[in-house]
Amino acid sequence: MVLQLEDCVDVIQHLYPQYEYLFLFDHSSGHDKQREDGLNVKKMTKSFGGTQRKMRDMILKKEKGYLGPYL
Repeated sequence: MVLQLEDCVDVIQHLYPQYEYLFLFDHSSGHDKQREDGLNVKKMTKSFGGTQRKMRDMILKKEKGYLGPYL
């Protein structure tokens, strides 16, 4: 990521030298958090057979425009 940022800064400074730049990064540990029973591609079975995770109930709110013309 650092190397890519350095390349971006080089290009931007060459194209627009009159500006100053500020780069913001999100290093939140919240991106690693998941539901205990949530779907995770790393834990999915890659072949036939095996057990499946328990499905959760879902309630779809039928508000006007929620699904566009498909409601």
